[in-house]
Amino acid sequence: MDQFFNDSTGAGEDGEIDARGPWNEGGDWDRVEAPAFQDLRQTDRAGSESRVDDRSTSTSESPEALEELLVDQLRDLLNAEGQLVKALPKMAEAANSEALRSAFEVHLEQTKGHVERLKEVFGLVGVQAKGKPCKGMQGLIEEGEEVIEEAEGKDPAAADWP
Repeated sequence: MDQFFNDSTGAGEDGEIDARGPWNEGGDWDRVEAPAFQDLRQTDRAGSESRVDDRSTSTSESPEALEELLVDQLRDLLNAEGQLVKALPKMAEAANSEALRSAFEVHLEQTKGHVERLKEVFGLVGVQAKGKPCKGMQGLIEEGEEVIEEAEGKDPAAADWP
């Protein structure tokens, strides 16, 4: 028996609608309310006015602090995606296999789309789209550069595998 945990918070503008689809219907699915909401929903059924409001689950007393964190993370993402836009063409050029080269090229186009969407988000938040150095992506790209360097002189099939 497969279980599906319903983690939605309700319906309408104050909560997520209960999602239904082939992934959680038919067959031997057992729909279970999320354990975190079970007590609250049982209270609701008993006639209480309480309900799940996902807007009240923050532990922050300051919405400004949350917005600052959001902007900080967006800046990190923007820089990470920008680094990747610069690195992927080099990786595609170094690939020996056509399939690998094609995968890098597809990834590049997707990543350019990520950059554009991030810039849109900055506009929605009303903040300048400016990156903050992402050391994690920098490390991954350095690792990729090492793989490319170590591949020199190897058999082409072996060169594409670190």
